[in-house]
Amino acid sequence: MRKTTAIATAAIGFMIAGSTATAGVRIDMFVFENDDAAPTAGLDIWIEAIDMGSTLGLIWHNDSSIAATVTDIYLEGSDFAEAALDAATIHNTATVIYSEGSAPPNPAGSIASFGGLWKGNVFSADPDTPQPMLKAINPGESLTISFDIGAGFSADEVIAALQAGDFRAAAHVQGLDPNDNSLWVVTPAPGTAALLGAAGLLTTRRRRR
Repeated sequence: MRKTTAIATAAIGFMIAGSTATAGVRIDMFVFENDDAAPTAGLDIWIEAIDMGSTLGLIWHNDSSIAATVTDIYLEGSDFAEAALDAATIHNTATVIYSEGSAPPNPAGSIASFGGLWKGNVFSADPDTPQPMLKAINPGESLTISFDIGAGFSADEVIAALQAGDFRAAAHVQGLDPNDNSLWVVTPAPGTAALLGAAGLLTTRRRRR
């Protein structure tokens, strides 16, 4: 991301750690690559998007009931996202500690089959070292990234664009099963939700909140 990213060590007001309530819009994430045949039953990874007026909050939730650690997170750098999203702030907690930048720098290339080629990142981040798996988003934890909204845009417009697949969010999920397998998840692009669901790759339990 070409814009300034800040780090906050205290949770912001609309983030309630461990809360089961959904204050914003829930956007589910789906598995698009699972070359290791890692278990997916009980995987529940999603993004909560919250309109704060001139600021957009994206909360990465890991409500999985199985061992699964969300490590690298990505937002796609579409023309819309590049124009609509300004400076980002990472709101770290005592146990979830991230910095901007990710390795690998982009999601797995197979994402092209689920919404087209990845257009680069408007934002990416991964957990700090040492012990990055402990500082990543483990089950029951979440991480908030807030963004200033660009001139001429609203948070509602950005949320609608993410829901519509005008740009995507993706994440690397590691630490699955005793073999420490991994997989990749993404928010749907237009026309991909049915494909992902039909393939039996739906990651979330879609429960009422």
